[in-house]
Amino acid sequence: MRDRSTRHRAGGRPAVAWEPNKPVEIVVAAGAGGASDQMARMMQSAIQKNNLMKQPVVVSLKGGASGAEALMYMKSSEGDPNKVLIAYSLIYMLPLSAKIPFNWRDLTPVVGHRARSVRAVGEHAAALQDR
Repeated sequence: MRDRSTRHRAGGRPAVAWEPNKPVEIVVAAGAGGASDQMARMMQSAIQKNNLMKQPVVVSLKGGASGAEALMYMKSSEGDPNKVLIAYSLIYMLPLSAKIPFNWRDLTPVVGHRARSVRAVGEHAAALQDR
């Protein structure tokens, strides 16, 4: 029988199982209703609907100062495994343009998505127009 106390990362290396000991906060670096907010609420719903953890999941919108509020909030929460940031390219550009004391390298990535090429977006738009 397989031991389910650990999961495996890419490359076959074991990852330690984690269970939150307090509510999990999904921090959104944008305002209400946008794509990041919708993603956070979809994650919250899926986690709760499927009983993936015992602790509740809370979505916090921190879009002030073009998302700088969320970045500084996460920086002040360093080491807290119960906080997850949903953000977009602002984590790279905002610290440079607004000169805030934040570096994206200080975050621990959970998952990253690459933007699709303009060609792929154009092909998708063309396919939608053909319907």
